[in-house]
Amino acid sequence: MIQHGATPVSRLPLELLQEIFLYHVWANKSSPIDLLFTNKTWYKAAIATSALWSRIMLGNRPRQPGMLYFTTPGRVQCTNLSSFAHAIKRAGHSPLELTITCSNLSFEQDDITEFKSSVDSEWLSRCRSLVWLSISALAGGHLFLRLFHAAKYDALEHLTIWSMTQPIGLELEAFMQQIEATAVNLRSVTLTPVLEYGWNGVALHKYPKLLRRLHALRLSITGLTIWQNLVNLVELDISLPTPRIQTQMILPPTIPLTRLTMREHVDTGALVPSIFASLTHLTLETNGFWNSGIPFPPFTALSSLELRVLYLNLPSFTAPSLHSLTLRPYSSAQTIYMKPFRIFGLNPKVLLIDRCQNETDLVDILRELSNCIEDLHVSSRFRQHVLGNPLTMALCVSGKDLLAPNLASLTVTSEPPASEDKEVAILSNLRRVSRRSEDASKAVKVKYGIFPSFDRTRVMAPENKWEGTVEWVEPLEDDLSQPL
Repeated sequence: MIQHGATPVSRLPLELLQEIFLYHVWANKSSPIDLLFTNKTWYKAAIATSALWSRIMLGNRPRQPGMLYFTTPGRVQCTNLSSFAHAIKRAGHSPLELTITCSNLSFEQDDITEFKSSVDSEWLSRCRSLVWLSISALAGGHLFLRLFHAAKYDALEHLTIWSMTQPIGLELEAFMQQIEATAVNLRSVTLTPVLEYGWNGVALHKYPKLLRRLHALRLSITGLTIWQNLVNLVELDISLPTPRIQTQMILPPTIPLTRLTMREHVDTGALVPSIFASLTHLTLETNGFWNSGIPFPPFTALSSLELRVLYLNLPSFTAPSLHSLTLRPYSSAQTIYMKPFRIFGLNPKVLLIDRCQNETDLVDILRELSNCIEDLHVSSRFRQHVLGNPLTMALCVSGKDLLAPNLASLTVTSEPPASEDKEVAILSNLRRVSRRSEDASKAVKVKYGIFPSFDRTRVMAPENKWEGTVEWVEPLEDDLSQPL
């Protein structure tokens, strides 16, 4: 019998064991807490690995009846200021990534005083990323926010402020003044309107030094006067709350903008045409149809286009350098509507589809882009057969009707199949695609992966599959060598 602490992995050098722990937590989106309950060797190694504890979430969101509760991926969950202070101390001198959501927490002055005495005075100077979510004065949130007024933010690179309520905005101004004065390495800011107070992107004009540092900015458009200060902006993510914006966003002519996301109401008239020529990445997210009265300008440098839509009806679109196209349903929608599908002027080599529509519709989408696709990724957020007979037949049919004749790679990812028979059917169809008709120009390399089941140790939110962990079915190559 192997005794606790005597397993081969426990005899590894401490530095190697720590690297394994870090990879496990960050790659698998898992909690480091479970490492403390295996044996004494693992406990000591985990406690000594300060980087394991540097991603911290302060918050106590209630579970919804009948639904699993998932914390923020890979973060140490703290439900009060005492545990928050403990996590900060355990993180040591590692750069901190903090997420603070206090909608279900309350703060008393005595608790805040005890917290201040429990942590070193320079803890916020080690903060690399700070996310504020749902802060309210009703539960003493304004008292807690005052802890951040006099801090120095030497290491801060990313700041997110999401949904604060009156009168938190008054405290927020003092916080932002300190950010502008001390966060010299700040490169990314995300803002949503502060409810009831009206503190949103409009107030950003008060901080011109901060704006000049930014490389990435996300916010809602409500009539801003900040654009001339965004001289180093590379990435812009904007929401247009009305179908027609009042004025154009006049960005500096020398702005190095290469990535643009437009949400809600997509309207190219909101931007001066000159910025489109430099874009390499474009995302359009809307539950309606963008303003067809203003045509899309040519995107001469565009290499990546992502459409998050309900209606797949793209007008003529000039992007001669386009390499990859991603199609996803809008927000929580379960399908992309409108037939026939219309995608004009696009010739991507890589196509990624977050599949929620039926397979016949998927085949229709592929026919629009058939001749140019070399790399196809099909993913499903639901427990369904993502590679059934309609798609398999279209990819394997002989003659001129062969779908994607230049296809070189097919990757399929989905929830675990509902049954063993379903998994066998998927593998069988993958074998058929890999050996498809000689009319194809090259052999097809296939991969099949499943999103792992979610339990108390895996803390990745289920809707975040594209950036999450995939467990590849192995050995797929051996399966494909078997006769059909």
